[in-house]
Amino acid sequence: MKKLRLDRVSCHVTAQCNLRCNKCSAYIPELECMSFSRIKYTLTEMKESFSAYFDMVEYVSMISLSGGEPFLFAELPELIEFLLEYDDCFGKLEVFTNGTMVPSARLLDICKKSPKIAFMVDHYGPEVSTKIDEIEELFEKSGISYQTRIYYGENAHCGGWHDYGIVPSKKSSEEETAFRYNKCYSGINGNMLCTIFGTRLFLCPLSEIGHRIGSIPLEDTLFMELNSNLTIEEKIEQLEALNAAKINPACAYCRGVGVYENEQRYTPGVQLKR
Repeated sequence: MKKLRLDRVSCHVTAQCNLRCNKCSAYIPELECMSFSRIKYTLTEMKESFSAYFDMVEYVSMISLSGGEPFLFAELPELIEFLLEYDDCFGKLEVFTNGTMVPSARLLDICKKSPKIAFMVDHYGPEVSTKIDEIEELFEKSGISYQTRIYYGENAHCGGWHDYGIVPSKKSSEEETAFRYNKCYSGINGNMLCTIFGTRLFLCPLSEIGHRIGSIPLEDTLFMELNSNLTIEEKIEQLEALNAAKINPACAYCRGVGVYENEQRYTPGVQLKR
């Protein structure tokens, strides 16, 4: 069976974060309260998962590494170095960071090896993202691509954050679920947010996060086990079916991204007390 060509895949490298943001899209404060932020994916797990992924996928346009705060994953340089072994299999590798930590010399040295690597630096204002100037200077000197997204002030990126509404759990009707899936940014054909969490690949990251915080039953999430005993051909069929899904049951518990008009926006990066 022919391998697939896909638009993008994300990998949740850590649930640890040094910020505690109100309306966090990864629900880090809620995960902290339930001790899930202490879950650590190993480098070996991620390597095995990406190896299994590229057994099925001939080419993916974008790989994203997110968290939590990815810079808190000590083996991030080694993971990126491993992914560069698949250089011909992806178009771009982007890493998200919150502007509070300076990249290590090891990370910079590895990222200089490929023009495909870029960083997305989220700026929540000088009181929160305190290392922006240092980060930008290091990337400039190293010749590493980056983009700084301004998330404060009147011109905040996307007008600010919104509430996904998956806490507390409240299941919507089948009609509403279908509406959300077909309108949501992560459900639009060709724009799937398939995300690797350890050894599982979820159609939508919020379904896995919602499951962890007790709001979405696992049976209402769409995912596949990357390191199962299925043949490569069977895994390809499974991944193809996942990407071709006509509806995601998890949308019954989540308001989605860009689904409703005139949604309330919230100031990004507002810190909650620990």
